[in-house]
Amino acid sequence: MREIDAIEFIRRRYGLADVDSIAPVGNHRLNRNRVYRFEKDNKHYIFKLSISKYKWENEIKAHHLLKELQFVPETLDYGNLEELQFQLMDRKEGRDLFVYWNRVSCRAKKNIVKQMGVSIASIHDIHKYDHYGWWEESKGFADIIEYRQYK
Repeated sequence: MREIDAIEFIRRRYGLADVDSIAPVGNHRLNRNRVYRFEKDNKHYIFKLSISKYKWENEIKAHHLLKELQFVPETLDYGNLEELQFQLMDRKEGRDLFVYWNRVSCRAKKNIVKQMGVSIASIHDIHKYDHYGWWEESKGFADIIEYRQYK
């Protein structure tokens, strides 16, 4: 799908007046997922086109399972668009760690890592998973080696 087609889809589906408010995020030349951000009615959104249906299904499921955690984006809309899958999420406030990391002190980095650990722990506290692959146990693998070979 061409970039202009994706932007036009976003404009029409979410009732945006023009395409100038839709900004690509990341490096679209790598031909991986395409991510865009836009604002409407003073709210910020992230729109993602996924190449992998497997990863898209897992991400949608993860957002639903973890929705009570404040740092997990809420999935507001999702579906299929030609050969790709799309997802609309609310945009969480924060800084781009990739840019920010080299600008902070060692002490600040330790604090960031600690906050990340607390966040990961809160994900693990939501539910116990004893399988690999999908969020749904019926689709998952009990053995990580078997899962890796499948992948």
